[in-house]
Amino acid sequence: MDLERVKSQIKHHEGYRDTVYKDSLGYRTIGYGHLCLPEDKYEDDVAYPDDVLEKQFEDDFDVCVIDVQHNISFFQDLPPAAQEALVNLSYNMGIKRLLQFKKTLKHLREGSFVKASEELLDSRYARQVGKRSNEVADMIASCEVPA
Repeated sequence: MDLERVKSQIKHHEGYRDTVYKDSLGYRTIGYGHLCLPEDKYEDDVAYPDDVLEKQFEDDFDVCVIDVQHNISFFQDLPPAAQEALVNLSYNMGIKRLLQFKKTLKHLREGSFVKASEELLDSRYARQVGKRSNEVADMIASCEVPA
């Protein structure tokens, strides 16, 4: 897995804002798609320094990598593009929601990457994030070895 490539992709998908904003679901968010939690001290209408938000991104990214490694037993057996797709998904929706994608994960475990990508695209997630879901699904489908 190329960590720098997946970081760059996530940053591209998330976009960046140095002030708190409401995401597409109405949640307070900042930086590269960081969901503001009750314990966060980010105030509305304050522009935060890039280095603070970059550190927040790095911390969030590290959590996502650890989450997929610890919660998806077959993660290490997947091709790099599938691993990167799972980290991207975990960053976007969180590991708890990602683990609810039972059919997608089943197909990944079985090495049926095209089916896994189709299941991913047949979801509310795909309807909510549009183009991003197509790019992530394409990453997964690219792992399929032609018969």
